[in-house]
Amino acid sequence: MLILSIYAIILMEGKKGKVAGFIHSELLPGENLIYMAETSKLSFMPYIIWMFLAITFMIVFTFATESWSSILFYIVLIIVIICLIAMVFRYIKNLATEFGFTNKRILGETGFMNPIRMDSQFDRIRNVTVTFDSLGSFFDYGDVVISTAGKDYIFTAIKSPGEFKSALINQIEDNANKKKVVDSTLNAKSKI
Repeated sequence: MLILSIYAIILMEGKKGKVAGFIHSELLPGENLIYMAETSKLSFMPYIIWMFLAITFMIVFTFATESWSSILFYIVLIIVIICLIAMVFRYIKNLATEFGFTNKRILGETGFMNPIRMDSQFDRIRNVTVTFDSLGSFFDYGDVVISTAGKDYIFTAIKSPGEFKSALINQIEDNANKKKVVDSTLNAKSKI
């Protein structure tokens, strides 16, 4: 398990060395990247807080009772190991997430072993939702859920998700307005 995690981190570091590999490889001629979302490094905070609380509890308990409890040590050790494993998986997931939009569509990829890719035109997007956990709202990171006509895509631990949502909504509205202008121009020409 540990070897697989280290291997995944090495592979993903190499992937992130390239600037937005998936998204830039999918750009079409005449298409410009408008906004590239970032994953938040602060998404590790819940695990760090749990480790801190567990270690602090052990220290306080030891000083308060003036005895060392081996069972308490093992419980704290298990909590710390679980948190470290969760942090490694969160790190890999953050490295494996790319999310952004162009002047024509929204693109994204998440997942390492079995990546899920999103490529959707703006007119197929039905809803954009931002969700926060308790620490996410404090540290300004959260999940962005894009609902399309066919599927929901969830991108986790996105930095400033409200800003991303606003920029995406503005781009969707701009494209809809441009389409209305083109449609009205074509209708006017067809009546002549």
